[in-house]
Parts: sequence; C-alpha cells; structure tokens
Amino acid sequence: MEPVLKKLLNIQSLVPGLVLANDIYKFNSNVILYKKGTILTQDKINKLKRFGNIAISVELNQNSKTIPVNKDIVRRNIELDFEKVYEYARYIVLNILEKKDVRELLKKIDRETYGHSYQVAIIATMIGINLENFDQCHLEELAVAAILHDIGKSTIDYAILNKPGKLTLEEYLIVQTHTQNGYDILKETELFSEEICESVLSHHENEDGSGYPNHKKYDEISLYSRIIHLADVYSALTNKRSYKEEWTSDRAIQQIEIEKYKFEPHLLDILKTSLPIYLKNDLVYLSTNELGTVIDSSSSGTLVKVFGDTKIININEKSHSLYVKRKIRGNCS
Repeated sequence: MEPVLKKLLNIQSLVPGLVLANDIYKFNSNVILYKKGTILTQDKINKLKRFGNIAISVELNQNSKTIPVNKDIVRRNIELDFEKVYEYARYIVLNILEKKDVRELLKKIDRETYGHSYQVAIIATMIGINLENFDQCHLEELAVAAILHDIGKSTIDYAILNKPGKLTLEEYLIVQTHTQNGYDILKETELFSEEICESVLSHHENEDGSGYPNHKKYDEISLYSRIIHLADVYSALTNKRSYKEEWTSDRAIQQIEIEKYKFEPHLLDILKTSLPIYLKNDLVYLSTNELGTVIDSSSSGTLVKVFGDTKIININEKSHSLYVKRKIRGNCS
C-alpha cells in the first residue's frame, strides 16, 4: 500500500477525484458536511465554495509529484497571451544588452503583481548578464521564467493576496500553494521548458532549506530559481504593498544582508554591484574619470564625494554630461 500524504489546497485548486484527508464541518458548527475519505465531485466542490471554505486538506500518494490540474484554472490562465511573454522578455534583454538606462525600464512598470513580475524580470536579467556562460538565449529564458514566476497567484483568493494585515497560518499556507499551482499551469500549456517550469515551482526555496514547497537547499535549487528568488525579494521590499510601505534600496539591501543565508552569496554580490541605483558607501567611477564614494542617495539625486578632493557632486536626471559610468563595488555597510 502506497504511503499517503496530506496537502492543504486552496479551494480554487480542488478538482474532482481528490480525497478528503479530514472531516469538513459547516462554518461555526459541529455539523459534518463531508467525512474524511470522501471523494470530491464538482458538485461537492461547488458546495464547499458556497459554504465559504478557503482551504481543504486532501490525500496524495507519496509518489505523486504533482496535484491534478484544475482545467478551469488552466483555461483561465491560457487566456494570457504567452507569445507576448516571450516578446516582452526579449525586449527586456535587448534593452539591457544595449546598455540602455535600466531606470527608465523600471519606471514604466506599475507596482501591482503584474508589474512586479516584469520588474523581477528586469532585475533577474541584470544579474544573469553578469554570469559566465550566460548567453542571450539563457537570458531570455530567465526573463520568461521571471515574468511568469507568480502566475500561480491567479489561483489564490484576491482578498488573501491583498490583505492589509498579517496573514493567518491557514492563509499563509494557501499563498504557498501558488508555486505548485504555477508549475501545474505552465506544464499544462506544454509551451515552456522544464527549466522555466521548475523556476516557477522553486522561486521561494532558500539556500538553507527553509523555503517552500520542497525545502530544497544549495545545489538542489536551480540557478534560475536562485536568481528569481533574490530579484523577487528585492522588488517586493522596495515596492509598496497592501501590508507595507515601500523601502529605500539601502534599507532593502540591508534587510537582505540580515537574511543572506537564504541567498547564494555570489548572486547577492552581483545584485549589489549591478543595481541601477546607488547606495550609501558604494564606490563609483564617474564620467569625469574620477572615483568617488556615494554618501547619500534619494529621489532628488545621488551625492558623491570625490576621492582626493573635498568636492561633493550631485548626480541627478538633469546631469547629462555628469553620470556614473559604473559601480566599482557595492557596500551596504
């Protein structure tokens, strides 16, 4: 007899044929709606939705790698123009390869989940371009994976995703299902490589094994997943969300440093040196062929103290001839 595992699923992810792992009670009642072991039909699933259930525990065989795919969810997501995803990925990669102003790319992105995914793609591409043996094909595939990394959130209740306060444990477990749901959605389309699908599945895995859904660690996590994970966290910290205000880049990097055990060290170093913004104590090479240290950075400009001189230069969007050629070293201390 095969071992059986329990898995908590978002109500939207239920499909006929799944078996209940626990008794289901009517809301605020001791009355059992369905007993443990009940095989779900579409009518039963619809009834659970009407009774307000948001998560259900089901049985899975241990050897089963995926949950059966809810065809309605897949059809809903297939309405997205996946061909456009490749076009957008190519646009991002070409702009960065041509060394156009990445800040302008980021400014075009809104701060909703959809825009967040494109921002993650831009940051991930910037990291990837600094890796050895990463050609344009790899960069485009990475950008596609980054754009689609949160597609599984389309299966999560909007009220949970945008809850202004702290999530309950049950709600947090539901949000975690978006990685597996996203993987299932992309696999069902048969349009994406296993590398892209795996990246969507594993973009919340941590280097120390504390992530989800499979608690992978170190080399068990794919390179695309590691890159997207880091870009995702940085983007989330620096954008306003329903539960938090936006953070400065400086503060976001400091927070990532506190939790650096979750990230691959080399990728973190690349992030700090390739960001299209400049943080306090960054060492920069100016268009005047001078070296300087960033002493402050805000929306009004970047203040740089030139080495061997007392002058302080303010670099802002109006500075056409005076700009940072490149960042020599990132330093968040």
